[in-house]
Amino acid sequence: MACMMTTTMVETTLAKKLPFRDTSQRLFLDFLGIAPHSRRRRRAGTYSAHWFGSGSNMSKVLLLDTRFHRDDHVLPSIGAASFPMATLLAAASRWLCWALGVTSMHQGDVLGEEQWAWLEAQLQGSGASLHVIVSSIQVFFSVPLFESWMHFPASRARLVRLLERHAPRGLVFLSGDVHHADMAGPGPGGDGVLEVTSSGMTHTCATVWYGGVCAP
Repeated sequence: MACMMTTTMVETTLAKKLPFRDTSQRLFLDFLGIAPHSRRRRRAGTYSAHWFGSGSNMSKVLLLDTRFHRDDHVLPSIGAASFPMATLLAAASRWLCWALGVTSMHQGDVLGEEQWAWLEAQLQGSGASLHVIVSSIQVFFSVPLFESWMHFPASRARLVRLLERHAPRGLVFLSGDVHHADMAGPGPGGDGVLEVTSSGMTHTCATVWYGGVCAP
């Protein structure tokens, strides 16, 4: 849970339009006890890298910030509004944009150029045998009702190209946000990436009331 918390300063659909986001980042890093001289204090966003083990047993965990620089959805979300049913209306608008094919043309970004450069530097020539990339929203799942990278197809395609270019060993994605657990992995031919959604401790996508939308 602590790892997932570091991927975003606040659960909100305002993303990079969040008022006082720089102050929010500073207070968040204060809460984590990050040293004043840490390079994390000089970044725009809370992304960070962590290493465990050494040599052939080294694991690298990359915590992405998918909010600080993220553009609007193709139809700006109203999920943060205070009126009743705003969350459900936001989900409906995401589904409608997807159903009409509008989402597939969206060029919005998730990470921002500085974070993209950082991520590539972390993967390029990495000697780790296990790479865990943490995203606060789902990456490769494609349920249009939920916030996910699927609503930012240009960014997701860029991420895939980056992974293909550097082929990090033992790659696993850890995501959250949707309030249920889920897992998707490589197909029979070994294609694809393992992604584990961990935000539900007691529910899977198959056991919640909207489980039908998770069917393959």
